[in-house]
Amino acid sequence: RIERLQQASTSSEEEMEAANARFQNQLTSNWNDQILSKGEELSPLASIMDRLALLEQEKQAADERLQEEFRLREENEERFYREKRKLLEEAAAQVQADVYLNPKVS
Repeated sequence: RIERLQQASTSSEEEMEAANARFQNQLTSNWNDQILSKGEELSPLASIMDRLALLEQEKQAADERLQEEFRLREENEERFYREKRKLLEEAAAQVQADVYLNPKVS
């Protein structure tokens, strides 16, 4: 168990050293030139990033269409609710008027 802890500690230290080395490389003045010189190696990554950006745009467009559809559906529901309410109120008024005008005496 102690050996495993020591190995984990050693690998953690190695990871930290590697991260520090990467960071130091980024601080050098020719880091951008190094990246640009590796354009061919990085071009598949750029292609993937472009495709991801397109997918994100398609998702946003679909979300906007859904929001518009929800808004239209809400307006439609509200309109039919008002029409149903008006119809029921008119029916209730008609029933009340009929009862008032034609009272049945038992």
